[in-house]
Amino acid sequence: MQPDAQFKKVIRLISEDNLAQAEAVCLELLSSDPADINLSALLGAILLKGGRLDEAESILLDVTRTTPTFAKPHQDLAILYANREDYLAAAKYFRLATEIDPQLSAAFSGLSHVLDRLGDDRAASEARDKYLALVPANTLERVIALHHKGDLKNARIECGRLLAEQPENLGAMRRLALITADQGSFKEAERMFLRVNSLAPDSIVAVMDLANLHLDQHNYVVAIKWLQQAIEREPHDPGMHFKLAQAQLRIGYGKEALAGYSECLSLNPGDTQALLGRGNALRTLGRGDEAIIAYQRCLDEPAIFADACWSLSSMRTYAFSDDQLQAMIEEDDTADKTKQAATLLDFAIGKALDDRGKYDAAWQRYVAGNRRQREGIHYDGVEFESYIGNLVSVYDEKLITRGARLESTDVIPIFIVGMPRSGSTLLEQILASHPQVEATAELPYLREIATPLNTRSLDAFPIIEIDDDGLHSLGQKYLEATAIHRHEQLPFFVDKLPANFPYVGFIHKILPQAVVIDARRHPVDTCVANFRQLFPQGKEFSYDLFELSEMYWQYLRMMAHWESVLPGKVLTVDYENVVADTETQIRVLLAHCGLEWDIACLDFSQTKRTFSTASSEQVQQPIYKESVGFWRHYEKDLAELVESFTQEA
Repeated sequence: MQPDAQFKKVIRLISEDNLAQAEAVCLELLSSDPADINLSALLGAILLKGGRLDEAESILLDVTRTTPTFAKPHQDLAILYANREDYLAAAKYFRLATEIDPQLSAAFSGLSHVLDRLGDDRAASEARDKYLALVPANTLERVIALHHKGDLKNARIECGRLLAEQPENLGAMRRLALITADQGSFKEAERMFLRVNSLAPDSIVAVMDLANLHLDQHNYVVAIKWLQQAIEREPHDPGMHFKLAQAQLRIGYGKEALAGYSECLSLNPGDTQALLGRGNALRTLGRGDEAIIAYQRCLDEPAIFADACWSLSSMRTYAFSDDQLQAMIEEDDTADKTKQAATLLDFAIGKALDDRGKYDAAWQRYVAGNRRQREGIHYDGVEFESYIGNLVSVYDEKLITRGARLESTDVIPIFIVGMPRSGSTLLEQILASHPQVEATAELPYLREIATPLNTRSLDAFPIIEIDDDGLHSLGQKYLEATAIHRHEQLPFFVDKLPANFPYVGFIHKILPQAVVIDARRHPVDTCVANFRQLFPQGKEFSYDLFELSEMYWQYLRMMAHWESVLPGKVLTVDYENVVADTETQIRVLLAHCGLEWDIACLDFSQTKRTFSTASSEQVQQPIYKESVGFWRHYEKDLAELVESFTQEA
C-alpha cells in the first residue's frame, strides 16, 4: 500500500475510534520516514484523542517547534491544555492556530470556549463572531455556534429550517431541545429529549441531556435516575460518576456522593474536580479532619490550587502555615492565573492574615477579592428596593387574612430567614439536635414557587388572584418537593435559606402551620462577615459594602412589615443574645416552634449530620464569643458603613 493510502487508512481508523490500530500504522510509517511532520502531528492527535496527554504534548510541541506554520498541531495543543483546565495555555495555542490559518473555524470555536472559562466575555464574543462568519448557513454547526453565542432566537430559526430539510436529523432535534430548555420551556424540551431518546435508544447523549435538564430545575431525584441509567450503560465513564455524586451531594446523600467521587477517581486518578468533590463530601458529612487532608492533597494540583486554598480557608479549624501563605501570595502575584483563581486566593490570603492578627493587610485582600467578584455581576439595589416596596403594598392585612386551609400538621416546616452570616446555621444546628426536628439544606423550592407569583411589577402580582384551594395546592407542591431531603420523616424539618425573608407572607398563606425564625445579628458584624466570605453562588449584593448596608436596611424594612401584618408570627433571635445566654434563648426558640425542651439542643455541637454552608465547622464547636464585635478589627476602614447605620437608626 502506498504511503498516501496508508495515511488515509490512519485517518479512517481514527474516525472509527480504532485508535490502537491507527497508532500502530502511524508508528510503522514513521519508522520508515521519521522526519514526516504530518505523520508526527497525526500521531500526536491520536494520543490526544486517546487521553494520553503527556505523550501527545511532547510530540505536538516538537511538531510546532519544527514547523511553526502548521496550524492543526497548535489547535491540538490548545485542546490538550483545555482538557487539563490550563485555559491560559489553551487560549495561547488557539490564538496561534487562528493566526496561522484564519480560516480554521474550529480554532475560533475552541478559543471562544476557553475565553468564556477565563471570564473574558468580550474576547470570547469576538472569537465566536469570527467562527460564525466561517460557518455556512443552515448547518448544524452554525446552529450550535448561534446557540453558544446566546442568540437563541436565530439559533431556533435556523434549526427549524434545518429540520424542515432534514426531519430525521437527530443532532438538529437534540439541539432544538437544548435551545428550548435555555428559553425556559422545560416541559417542551423534555418531550423533545424523550423523542430523541426513543429514536436512538442506544445513545447515551439524550439520557445525559435529560439528566442535565432535571439538574437545572433542581429535580435531583429524577436527574439521579437518569444518571444511574447512563452509568448502567457506561459504567467506566468517570464524568458520569462525578455528575451523579454532585447531584447526590445537593440532596444530602453525603455517603453516596463520597462513594461516587471515589469511583470517579479510581477511573480517572487525575480528575482534579473529583478530588475537590471528595473533600466537599467529607466536609458535608461533618468529617472535617478528613476533609482537610483531602483539600491538602489538592494543593499539589496547579489547576485547583486556588480552589483548594479557598476551601481550606473556609474551614474554621484550619490554619495555613507560613510556607503555605507565602505560596498563595506568590501565586496571586503571578499574571498566569484566571480571574476566578485570583479572587479565590484573595479571600484565602485574607483569612490567613486574619488568623495572624494582620487585620489591615487582610482587609485589603478582601477589598481586592470583592472588587474582582463584583465585576460582571448584575445586581441592582434600587430594583430590589422597589420590589420590597411592592411586597409591602400587596401583602396588606386584607390579603394576609386569606390563605390555605389548615388540614394537617403532620409535617411542620421551620423556616429560618434573615441576612446571610447572621447565625442561621447555629439555629438550624440547635433545632436539628431536637429528636423531633430534621435539618435539610438551603432549599430552593419556596423561592421557585414564590417568584413567578410575586413579580417585580405592581401591575401583575398573580398571588392576589389565587383562591384558597390554589394556595393549599402550592403548599402541597412545596412539601412534595422537599420530601427528598427529609430522610428521617420527622414531624418538623428546617428550611434554612436566609434569602426567603421577602416571602414570609407567602409562607403564611400557603403553609399556615409553618414556623418562621428571623436570625438577626449586629448590622456591621453582618456586613463585614458577608464581605469576608466568598459565596459559591448567589449573594450578589455581598461584594460591595454600600450594597450590603442597603440590603440590610431592606431586610429590616421587610421584617418590620411582617411584624405589623402578622404580629407574633416571626420570632427574632439575636445572635449576640444566643452567645450571651444560650439556654434561655434555646428555650424561647423551642417554645415558639411548639417543641418541648430537650437537653440535646443545649449540647448541639455533638449532633452529627450533613452540612452545606460556610458555618458548618463553627456549629460543630461549642458556643464561642469571638465573632461578636469582630468588625472592630477593621474599624478604621468602616467609617462610612458604621455611619450609615448610625444615621439611619
